[in-house]
Amino acid sequence: MRSLGKKKAHRKDQILSANTVRKITTMLSTLFTAAMKRKLNRVNQPKALELPKVVRAKTEPSNIESVRAILEQAPIDVRVLFQPGALTGLRRGEILALQWRDADWLNSELIVGRALPMARSLVKTASEGKIKRFHDLRHFYASMLIAQGESPKYIQDQLGHASITTTFDVYGHLMPQARREASAKLAKTLFTSEKANVRP
Repeated sequence: MRSLGKKKAHRKDQILSANTVRKITTMLSTLFTAAMKRKLNRVNQPKALELPKVVRAKTEPSNIESVRAILEQAPIDVRVLFQPGALTGLRRGEILALQWRDADWLNSELIVGRALPMARSLVKTASEGKIKRFHDLRHFYASMLIAQGESPKYIQDQLGHASITTTFDVYGHLMPQARREASAKLAKTLFTSEKANVRP
């Protein structure tokens, strides 16, 4: 069990990710806890495991030009999927599961409560292939919210993250830049206003 992080998956060139190891260990720990309650086991061995650290790669969102190029060049049947992805940050399975009754037309909102299981797949894109997955549109949406100065809590709610920790883990590195840009914009507005009100 201690070599779980090194155990190879179905393909010889694949190794279980740290996140997958943690999910498996959590599941096993739950089973062992249930076994202990029924006195089938005395120790919860999975809890004693030293789990690998989950290292998240920094997300590099696509720029507006890339997304605009895709929306302009994509055929209509593709655009109806890509456009809500870019404007709402919904996952592909969530968009495909939407029904008319999920739309709140008065408040311009979508009620998301279902998702279709989707296999990972690449998408053909324009603008030098800067978007390789449909999920990249979700990152684009999040980066736009950050650039607009939306609060982390609002971004968490919009993306449907169970914890704000997930939001910070995935997009936290984008927030300092957004704060610097907001501060620069505020300073520019403040001092420009001062100069405008000064009379010779």
